[in-house]
Amino acid sequence: MTRVGRNAMKFLLLSTLLSPLAAVRRLNATGVTAPSVMHNGQSIDVSAYSEAMQTSFHIVAKVKFNSMNANYPNILFGHDGSSMCFTSHGLGPAYGAKKGKACFYLQTSTNLGPHGRGIDYNGGWLPSKIRLDDQQWHKYELIKGVAGTALIVDGQRIEDQLADVEKDSSKFIMKRCTKIEVGKAQGKSGFDGEIGDVQIFVQGKQVFGPSLGSYDLAHGIAPTGSSDSHWGRFYGATDGLEDRVWHSKNWEHPSYLTLELAVPSKIDGMKILTPLNHLNYGFKTLEIFRSDDGKSWDLVRSDTVNECKKGRVSEHDGWGPVTKFVQIKMKDRCGGGAFAIAEWQVFGVPAENLAQGIVPSGSSDSKWGRFAGATDGKNDGVWHAGNGDYPSSLTLNLGLATSVSGMTLLTPAGSPNYGFKSLKIMRSMDGTSWTAVRTDSISECTASRSSFHPGWPEKTKYVKIEMSERCGGAHFAVVEWQIFGTQDKCKGKLLPESNDRFPCDSIKDETTCRKSYMKIPTGETFQCGVRKASEDVSNCLVVSECDVA
Repeated sequence: MTRVGRNAMKFLLLSTLLSPLAAVRRLNATGVTAPSVMHNGQSIDVSAYSEAMQTSFHIVAKVKFNSMNANYPNILFGHDGSSMCFTSHGLGPAYGAKKGKACFYLQTSTNLGPHGRGIDYNGGWLPSKIRLDDQQWHKYELIKGVAGTALIVDGQRIEDQLADVEKDSSKFIMKRCTKIEVGKAQGKSGFDGEIGDVQIFVQGKQVFGPSLGSYDLAHGIAPTGSSDSHWGRFYGATDGLEDRVWHSKNWEHPSYLTLELAVPSKIDGMKILTPLNHLNYGFKTLEIFRSDDGKSWDLVRSDTVNECKKGRVSEHDGWGPVTKFVQIKMKDRCGGGAFAIAEWQVFGVPAENLAQGIVPSGSSDSKWGRFAGATDGKNDGVWHAGNGDYPSSLTLNLGLATSVSGMTLLTPAGSPNYGFKSLKIMRSMDGTSWTAVRTDSISECTASRSSFHPGWPEKTKYVKIEMSERCGGAHFAVVEWQIFGTQDKCKGKLLPESNDRFPCDSIKDETTCRKSYMKIPTGETFQCGVRKASEDVSNCLVVSECDVA
């Protein structure tokens, strides 16, 4: 049984942004600003991420109670329409001396632990250390790690996990969630207050809520590395639980951990927490590497940390280029025969998906899924090639000269047959003359397969992908095609509107047109040759020539 509520240095997951926001609202007594977006009463659809959430998630919100007179006032409640997967509610009059605090627990699909809640502590549920019945805003965080849970209110953390999960973490799987009810959305819960700035993070990716700056991109993504041991598996470094650690094998030197981020990202910095119970597990030298493909690595720098103590938090600066893979190599032990990490946090912002909302063209689509489904930003939309179309291709006009840092392709959840085994990637500046970048091979064929494809150094305006070697069936399909990178900006004067030069007939506001579809910052104009790509006004403006600012 692990210790709960220890008086140690608190390592606040996501609570400290490396690029702090300008607080324009007055702080309340707890030091928490009012939310920028209110979510009380909202029902959030998380069905697209239900499988991943069964393993790990992190939910952040701001909560204020006007009163706590109901026995079980709902804060956040997850379910699949018929049964609960997790709940977090206030503790009302029925809880006596604990009235005014809050709790968090979940239900495991394996019925693990007391009442199937997965942890030993307190009958399977975590009570907050802090009262919330004070009409003040509080920062509220729920964490499901691979091997346990945590509840954090205003930085005060309580966490626990079952000891036998270390032997088989597959037991600690939560029941499936498709909806999360916020506050009053649960109906008769008796919640009296406000909830806002709800953010949901799943496997290092923000899937709901306002973007409030840098966040921990590593949470819930199990790293790989040189070794782990029965004292601490790889996932212990990134599951959000301070008591659960990664521990290398004895006498391995140096030791390293490698993390594949959900999407290419701009890294603002990192924090590393060494175990709370012993100072010997720390490093004195940390080499930091980045990579676009997980094969070719660039050394960012080598940091030196001279202090050796229990629960040491070391901070490490970020770097400029976006990256998909991060590796840390630990040298010079503080003592003992192994390295160990309680939490490795990688703060940053995902790169912008330049493809979203731009309708591609291609070899074919069908009534089962039009071209727009490949880039609509939704996991329930899909592009579906016509039966017998082989090889199948998609072409996207990015509008401006683009340095592509990487792409991801997600295949449908319904069947593994929709995937490809071979992907030919091509680039072009005019959409007519094509240059092959390379051909990527994937042997795995599974439903909901996500594949990452590194970028290339040459700039391009058009990207084409050609799929061959079907996983099965008679067609290919893509749920989401994401392209990450940076684009040149245009300058000059907006050309006069005409059907052949500026085809925005049904969009009267030219500023809205170029801001929405040209991705040019507000206040900037351009002087570019343009042509009509299709009758679809969502693709109203396509740049072929441009003066780079």
